[in-house]
Amino acid sequence: FIGDKGKILAGFMGDNPRLIPDKAMQAFQRPPQTLPRPDAELTQWIRACRGETPSDARFQVVRPICETLLLGNIALRVPRKLSWDADKMAFSNDEEANTLLFRKYRTGWELPV
Repeated sequence: FIGDKGKILAGFMGDNPRLIPDKAMQAFQRPPQTLPRPDAELTQWIRACRGETPSDARFQVVRPICETLLLGNIALRVPRKLSWDADKMAFSNDEEANTLLFRKYRTGWELPV
């Protein structure tokens, strides 16, 4: 990930993240762990089915995470800096990237709107 103040390099699954340059990583102090750790997925699912606490993986929570991951896939295919307008659900500076937001279906295979 490349930002205005540096870069973050991580493994494929986001494991072992580190800041670049190394000076930034050496200066980084991990924040204290203040949030509770989530329960196992199956436990969450069973409680949600019983009408107790909702799952951490409910659509309202997962949608923005999924959006971020999918936008990352587009960013890998378009070798330019992209600006995302979340309200309009479109890139404000790149029409080529916007064409990658939706699949072009072959005739006869379109999805009903």
